Amino acid sequence: GYSGCKVISLVTDPDNLFDDETGIFVLGKPFETYVQETESQRELRQDKSAWMGNFLYRGREWEREVSLQFFDTDGTLFFSQNCGARIHGNMSRELAAKSLNLYARKEYDGNRYFQYDFWNTGYYPDRMTLNAGGNDIKGKISNPLVSGLAKNLDFATMNYDTYLLFLNGEYWGIYNLTEKYDANYVSYYYAVPKEDVLIVKNGELEDGKESDFHLYQEMMDFVEEADLTDPENYRKVTELLDMDSLIDYFAAEIYISRCVDWPESNYALWRTVTPSGSEAGDGKWRWMLFDVDSGGLTEDLIEHDTIQRCCENSRMFANLCTNAEFRQALGSRILELGSTCFEAQRANDVVDAYVSLLDEPMRVYSTSLISLAGT
Repeated sequence: GYSGCKVISLVTDPDNLFDDETGIFVLGKPFETYVQETESQRELRQDKSAWMGNFLYRGREWEREVSLQFFDTDGTLFFSQNCGARIHGNMSRELAAKSLNLYARKEYDGNRYFQYDFWNTGYYPDRMTLNAGGNDIKGKISNPLVSGLAKNLDFATMNYDTYLLFLNGEYWGIYNLTEKYDANYVSYYYAVPKEDVLIVKNGELEDGKESDFHLYQEMMDFVEEADLTDPENYRKVTELLDMDSLIDYFAAEIYISRCVDWPESNYALWRTVTPSGSEAGDGKWRWMLFDVDSGGLTEDLIEHDTIQRCCENSRMFANLCTNAEFRQALGSRILELGSTCFEAQRANDVVDAYVSLLDEPMRVYSTSLISLAGT
């Protein structure tokens, strides 16, 4: 049932995944203790946000060594490497098919980077993600679809490649191997010094020096508070932000009706700390697309007023919309994207190719489940 599909085999000590004390796939001892402590507080126990558990923990302490093998569509082994693995995501951590962040480290096999060009871009990452789909756990298409269609727009997108995962020899489902935003990614794709990159994700420092975080705070303070109907203030905004990047980013997110958890979260942007002569090294903030797997791309949201929701949940966006030049540029770009990168036939072609790739494994797997249920 895997004809035409690439395969990843991930092998590790089972205790790394399922042991009550060390396993990163289970709730484990912390949850058992939590249940005992809240035995008489039923309402508290039903609040998942308060749960304690192994798969909810983050950081290097909860990274486990694994061995990866990558097989091509004809079954040929084309790459293998040991690395570290941690659980990736927020709410999706509680799902059985968990996403994993993968880290190349010298301590595992002497390599600081994954020694393979997975997406045919020349990029050798030091970290990447095995994405199980997040909120799009059934279709697993939202992120690769939008990122692929928007690849040539003026903001960062991740490359994706679809694999079937075997976990210690057991079939574990369809995953997308994808890049992970960090200074190494920005340095390669934008030709800027790695040590000069500052990345902010959801309003917090993601990569770079803590001492440079004030650059983000000062920018946000100005863009949120300044009178942007004043041409001079708007001119200063264009010096702080790459307006083509910002407008492309918001136009794309609005077109696909992103809502629920955006724009108040699931956003990221970057800049170089010290402006240089290079095109992207000018010290302006540029945007990064990720996690479009919730609150968008569904038929019921076609008439949704996403612009209004953006204004209600982003002070920066709302203030920018007070400027007539910005409103005109954004509106024109949204219309343009609808007839270019998000044009119906172009989107359908991507979806059809994805369905064609996964039709056989999904059909065979579903038949197997029905057969097992019958016995």
